[in-house]
Amino acid sequence: MSLSRLPRGFAPNLTNLPKIIPTISRERYLTLLLFGLLLAVLLFSSGCGLLLRERVAEEGRRDQEPTLDDGAGESLRAKATVEIRGSDGKNLSGKAIILARTPDLFRIEFLGPFNQTAALILSDGGGIYYYSKGRAEYHFTGDPGYPYPFTAAELVAFLFGERNGGMLDAGEDYMLDFNGEGRIEVLEKIKDGRVLFRASMGDFRRNGERWYPYEIVIDDGAQEISIRYNSLIPDAIIDSGLFIKPPKSR
Repeated sequence: MSLSRLPRGFAPNLTNLPKIIPTISRERYLTLLLFGLLLAVLLFSSGCGLLLRERVAEEGRRDQEPTLDDGAGESLRAKATVEIRGSDGKNLSGKAIILARTPDLFRIEFLGPFNQTAALILSDGGGIYYYSKGRAEYHFTGDPGYPYPFTAAELVAFLFGERNGGMLDAGEDYMLDFNGEGRIEVLEKIKDGRVLFRASMGDFRRNGERWYPYEIVIDDGAQEISIRYNSLIPDAIIDSGLFIKPPKSR
């Protein structure tokens, strides 16, 4: 049977097929493209939200979880103005962040104009590390070349405002003067009848369960260290890694 004998209504309009098929394909393509874009946006938003929630949760855990070991000593975190004057050229002055933990850990970090580390003095319990102007050195406590008149434990005792001498080095001779409230106001360390250094503490203020000296001066005749607390947080949570001396500079 030929197409010419079929009614006109039954004859397919073949001339329109090339136009109809591309039109349907474009509409379907645009629909699929729009759906794909919406799906991508939803997946991206969900992923960002999940990452953000994970980051917030992780930051919350860091804020909540203490880094101090159980049974660790007392600690403090303070903002201070510190000045060091010495005949050896180690002169430093400016704003500093002070971290300390009994019995013998401390960190004094001098800040530059943009709050960067300008100088650093810290004790890791075995010795004292000093860094300033590109020069770094480390001295073990008790070494013949140990350059400081005080030990780390003594400086920590001054930072806390030791009341009865229990935080000081056992076996050493000290001359202690107390104020009217029974707090150590002046301390002198004596060896072979000679004063090794003199430490004075004043402007005691109550913070938490104890009183802290907001003014501390240590003088051995050759160098003087002056510390003035601007603010202080007792029982601070401090990362133990902050008391580890940095690796040697290359």
